Amino acid sequence: MSPFLLVLLCLVVGILAYRRQLRFLHIFQQEEYDNERFLNWFKKERAFDLLASLALLVAQFSASSALYALALVGIGFIAYTEPNPTQQARKTLNLTERAQRLLQLALFLSLLLGAIIILINRDYTALGMLATLQVLPFALVIANNIFKSHQEKLNQGFLDEAKQKLAIVHPNVIGITGSFGKTSTKHILHHILSSQIPTLTTPGSVNTPLGIARIIREQLTNSHQYFVAEMGAYGPGSIARLCELTPPTHSAITALGEAHYERFKNLETVAQAKFEIAQSSLSRGGKVVLQVDSMRNIHYAQEFIKQHRENLILVGCESSKETVDFYIESPIQDKQGIHFTLIDTKKEISYSVHAPIYGLAQCSNVAIAIILATLAGISFNTAIAAVASTLQIPHRMQVLTLPNGTTLIDNAYNSNPVGFASSLDLLMTLAGNEKRRVLITPGLVELGAQHHAIHRELGVLAAKYVDILLLVNPKRVPTFYQGFTEATFGRLQRLCIPVDTLKDAQKWLDTKGTDKDVILIENDLPDVYFKWQHR
Repeated sequence: MSPFLLVLLCLVVGILAYRRQLRFLHIFQQEEYDNERFLNWFKKERAFDLLASLALLVAQFSASSALYALALVGIGFIAYTEPNPTQQARKTLNLTERAQRLLQLALFLSLLLGAIIILINRDYTALGMLATLQVLPFALVIANNIFKSHQEKLNQGFLDEAKQKLAIVHPNVIGITGSFGKTSTKHILHHILSSQIPTLTTPGSVNTPLGIARIIREQLTNSHQYFVAEMGAYGPGSIARLCELTPPTHSAITALGEAHYERFKNLETVAQAKFEIAQSSLSRGGKVVLQVDSMRNIHYAQEFIKQHRENLILVGCESSKETVDFYIESPIQDKQGIHFTLIDTKKEISYSVHAPIYGLAQCSNVAIAIILATLAGISFNTAIAAVASTLQIPHRMQVLTLPNGTTLIDNAYNSNPVGFASSLDLLMTLAGNEKRRVLITPGLVELGAQHHAIHRELGVLAAKYVDILLLVNPKRVPTFYQGFTEATFGRLQRLCIPVDTLKDAQKWLDTKGTDKDVILIENDLPDVYFKWQHR
């Protein structure tokens, strides 16, 4: 075989290996560099190389220069069309120093294996290149293990630096957690506090130790009197570790529910994990605000409330008014936002609350934020006045008017059944019977054993409100499709259109959408939840 073709083939395979490794690294990063979860994803998706390996087999065993050249062209085309996850992704690959280290070492190990095979027997050049492609994902895991000790030292250094800075500035810390609603509550509380007190808040959905530590290291200044931290639970003990990093004086648990069921398996475990924030606050003599409607049938939560009742502030709906400190009365939603009356049961005082945000599920988040603000010394009236100018929360029931006049409800960051139901109610409120109601959704994630049952319920509920359903990746949520298509509410105009991706849904709207549509985007899954595209 021509040395020129051989060198060219090596070059093309090297380029493909680099671009393919970027894709694997993208998934690895979304799986939080967890070896087991990444390998489970790889096994589930069967993400080994197919087409390029077949071309290399052709090149290896072909005596024809024409077939060899054809294989070379095929692999070159695959390399050229390989997606770049730093640019083409729902959540792009962030090439941090850690990611770059893993990429470089994993790619080196993969290429080294191929080179060793070629050096042992040059008759197996193409097979050496094939081995390089097939070993790419496993090389990432090996590289991660090699750097494990180094990474742990780096991480601990970042955490220690954040702790030291927090101890020097010494702001009052408010922690917020919950199965859902924590990011919205944090957003609202920040708006209230920052109108009166210099406040730093973790942005977006940043809720992990390293994410919070980075915000402290880079943004906390001596002027900040309050630090508001969202705390995510990835298993028992994770919130306790966050509380060691940022010890909260006061805290809140916004709700307990099925979100992240896949990690926790049952609500009792969810409660134990979430209430670690309450234990931390109470140990410092602080108060804990609880939304108790979602906790009624959870034994651990009820026992905790009984034991610590005097230091807890309970919030609920009107049906809970005999047992809570504050309850929400007459919640309504219109085109101007949400409205409700907040009743202080001890003082028998009522407050009229309006927030220009959407989703009736937000009423309890607003109430919790107001109460937390009062614990910081802000009066109820001042907090309520501030709430009236709250900005919409990006990707959480965010209502937008598109250039063509279409109304868009962006609830792309929702991943829980309560928020899903609330967004469907908002769709009905904004569309009424005059406009076409369009739902785009891939369903929810991390529901564990409840996955099929909950999606069937949501499918039935969607059938009650939706005219057109653009169901993304329907094979992942078959019961949603069944619930939607089989439900009967006397409306015969429902239409379900399966699509592979959100982009495909957008293409459908580009050709068949109208300015009379109200479109709800309900959840936009990370790339890890979509079918691996073999190339």
